[in-house]
Amino acid sequence: MFENPKITTVGFDTDKIGEFELEKIQSIIEKAFNEISKKTDITSLKIHLKIHSDAGGRHKYSTHAHIITNVGAFDCEDFEWNAFGSVSKTLEVLEKQVKKHISKKTAITKDKLYKAKEIE
Repeated sequence: MFENPKITTVGFDTDKIGEFELEKIQSIIEKAFNEISKKTDITSLKIHLKIHSDAGGRHKYSTHAHIITNVGAFDCEDFEWNAFGSVSKTLEVLEKQVKKHISKKTAITKDKLYKAKEIE
């Protein structure tokens, strides 16, 4: 599905997701990957889409994402009534987690540097 070997997807090869929706999902995954890779190096990104079937015609989709970066490993999950919504919300939260962790780490480093200068 992806040209990038660092991105692994599971569960996207079903008849319940249309071609148009798959293309939108692929673009949102690549966009999130590029945004995170601007902040830190990514070792791997795994996205697992699971379709929960009900007796009715609608299906519930849950997405689990796992990313390994230079600053740590992060997990996130979400569920929606459409596949695109589930994947996009999961990746949005995952991106926020990584950026928040990086900003905290930067703030701690700056604080330590500031305190070290005070001591001198």
